[in-house]
Amino acid sequence: MSRHAAALLLASLFLLGGCATTWSMPEAEMLEDIQEQLAKPDKTMSLLWYTGSDDKAHIFHHVRAYFGSYRIYRVPKWSMALPREIPVSIDSKDWLLIEQIGDVPLYLGKENGSWHRRPCHPVEQCIRLPAPTATP
Repeated sequence: MSRHAAALLLASLFLLGGCATTWSMPEAEMLEDIQEQLAKPDKTMSLLWYTGSDDKAHIFHHVRAYFGSYRIYRVPKWSMALPREIPVSIDSKDWLLIEQIGDVPLYLGKENGSWHRRPCHPVEQCIRLPAPTATP
């Protein structure tokens, strides 16, 4: 899926689905929650967008299906180091795609019941993060 198609998909989800619940949790819990959600049979894709940081948290949108299945995560800054921070934006052109965290791939598509990694382009819009560290 191209970046533009993904942005259109996400915009349509906001329009069709209304407001999403925001989940506040440390990075390790977010990653665990994402993996639990992807284990459900109705999930067809995985796109984890970093939408920016405010003074206390990093904000992520995780899209798991073409229609109406996404979550917004607020991850406290103390629990996650990013190679670079961007200001929070509602413009998807500013967002960055998290390709993987540690050894867990997060940019995926599902075909014939199996998950497959997707190539992340353009590379400058993609981030690979180290595995979460223990929380204090």
